[in-house]
Amino acid sequence: ELSPSRISQLHTKAIFRLRGKLSQIKKNKVG
Repeated sequence: ELSPSRISQLHTKAIFRLRGKLSQIKKNKVG
């Protein structure tokens, strides 16, 4: 069973991971 707080936690982690990937891609494109 996933509680709302747990879901939001996973959601935040996923967003941080995506943002990290995007920043890495931008760095690779620029560099």
